[in-house]
Amino acid sequence: MSSDNLLSDMEVFNGTKKNLLDKKNNIWLGVSISLKPYSEKLAKEYLKLISKYTKEKALVFIADEISSVNYNVLEKYSPETSVKKALEKGDTFIDNYKKFIKTLPKNVQSKIVLVRWKDVWNDKYNLMYNILKKEFETNKEFRKEVEAPIRMYLKNSGRTIEGSRIAKLSEYILKELPSLLDGVEYDGQIYKTFVYPTYGKTSLSLLSTQIQRGERFPELKKKLKIKGDNILIDFPIPKS
Repeated sequence: MSSDNLLSDMEVFNGTKKNLLDKKNNIWLGVSISLKPYSEKLAKEYLKLISKYTKEKALVFIADEISSVNYNVLEKYSPETSVKKALEKGDTFIDNYKKFIKTLPKNVQSKIVLVRWKDVWNDKYNLMYNILKKEFETNKEFRKEVEAPIRMYLKNSGRTIEGSRIAKLSEYILKELPSLLDGVEYDGQIYKTFVYPTYGKTSLSLLSTQIQRGERFPELKKKLKIKGDNILIDFPIPKS
């Protein structure tokens, strides 16, 4: 499958396919270390796609440290061991993507920036996270929406855990939402189109769009002080 063929299956939220084709924004590619890694061939196609349609630079964002939440709750490791394991797995992803990038043409390589969680988490994100966490604790409707993708994941993976641990798993979503709602900033560049390969539908892109547009939780949007201009694109990962 070529990078252009991937475009036929994408689902765009808070924007249009034309926004991507016209290179409206810098693109950032979210890579979750919690998902089953997709093939090297497919990874390279995503790299070609984001470098082709980005405005200037394309960011590959390895979401490693945030996955310590999953290690802690699902695997029951200590907080310290959970962070260690997440970073170790992140190291593997970083090394692999460095190798993938080096196989691409020089003009493509020069457009791609590779970062991990600690490189983009900042004071603004931390402030947004605290606002989202308070909303989660006080707004039952918002809490239900945040927990929805977690419950779907648990159902699909055949796991059963008590409600208190679902709340703990929600930390992952609450820390992920700031970048989905407001994009990513790194080294002076703003990235406002998010490309996310996924094995199945989640409700996060839709929820993020509804918040951005003030269609749901309008007071939350005001508290977060977001412009609501971050485009989200889900790419279903082809079945091998």
